[in-house]
Amino acid sequence: NRSSDLANEGNRFYYEVFVNNTENQQTIAKIQSRLENIPKAIPLEKFSRDEQLAYWLNLYNITIVKEIVAVYPERKLEDLLVGKDSILSKKVLMVAGVPLSLNDIQFTILKQNYDNSPLVIYGLYQGMIGGPNIRKSAYTGKYVYADLIDNAMEFINSNRGTDSKNAKTFRVSSLYERNAVFFPDFNADLTEHLLTYLEGKEADELKAASKIKPDINDWTITDLYGSSRDLGGALANNSAALDGAVSGGNSSRLTARSAVTSKYSPAVLQKLNEINKKKEDQKTGSVTIEELGQVADEAEATDKVDSGSKQP
Repeated sequence: NRSSDLANEGNRFYYEVFVNNTENQQTIAKIQSRLENIPKAIPLEKFSRDEQLAYWLNLYNITIVKEIVAVYPERKLEDLLVGKDSILSKKVLMVAGVPLSLNDIQFTILKQNYDNSPLVIYGLYQGMIGGPNIRKSAYTGKYVYADLIDNAMEFINSNRGTDSKNAKTFRVSSLYERNAVFFPDFNADLTEHLLTYLEGKEADELKAASKIKPDINDWTITDLYGSSRDLGGALANNSAALDGAVSGGNSSRLTARSAVTSKYSPAVLQKLNEINKKKEDQKTGSVTIEELGQVADEAEATDKVDSGSKQP
């Protein structure tokens, strides 16, 4: 654990704006309810696969924010996020009449319907410094993969994502251990995944390493308390953004970011082109609402994570 090294990593969410503020708390609840009820009005199969992916990411993230607001000003989120009694395992959502947990969204709906792609984990905000960034705007079908790649590259190339310990051991975030089901052959699959996005000398250090150690973590909430960050504007009360609640401040090792004329760096755009080509070569389909009936229960999801994390 290198909390001191990670203190200025990632971006922040203005949780302080919800303290003793019923109106702002109700805003979060209304956004979640509105997303939760979309399939009642429009069946999800009417949307494209990318739009459905954006929908699940947004529903997951607003639910996490709502649950963290409920326990704030709790500073450490490990107890909230880990274990069979965690908020991730509880059936806190009802979508088209199907009770769902956040683990159901992550380990069944997203994992099974999106080719077991590890990219989805970078779109699932955890509320802690040691996790992927929350974006300043909601995911949309048009930009969902570009945004996921952007998040992946920021996280992987940050101190909270990867670090070379020595010539033989390459340290990675414990996030990967908790998502080991996305990497069946943990060392080999995770190495291949990281090398897709890792830049600079760390890529060579990963190739040379003989062991991956998932021990980088920081469970500290991504609030603004005790920092000198710009608090931003007021809370945006719509499902598209919550922009004013998000503060920047990424300290990724990446130094070459996107040009002013582009939202994304050339590296992100290159990865996006590769994904788009792969998608064109594959048979496309639709994730229907009926597939929600196939969700695993939380015990099964947890068992998968636990068993996956025991891989070498």
